[in-house]
Amino acid sequence: METERYVPVNDEIRLKQTGIPYTRATLYRFKCQSRYPGLVIKIGNRVVVDVAKFEELVQEGKKDALKKSEKLQKIREELKQ
Repeated sequence: METERYVPVNDEIRLKQTGIPYTRATLYRFKCQSRYPGLVIKIGNRVVVDVAKFEELVQEGKKDALKKSEKLQKIREELKQ
């Protein structure tokens, strides 16, 4: 099943179906505080989540976590010597 590109913030069922773990209040806060630019946007009179941007942020987070893990592993190996 192909996911939608934009999901309305007020539709919590569709948010959960697309894997977005945030509540409506949290998403509105992201919008008001300009956190994660492009994640929560206004199209016409609707506030929506850009699912592709969310997935991009998740991938960036995974890459950052992997880099940190590799760096810690390198430090542990150096300390063992």
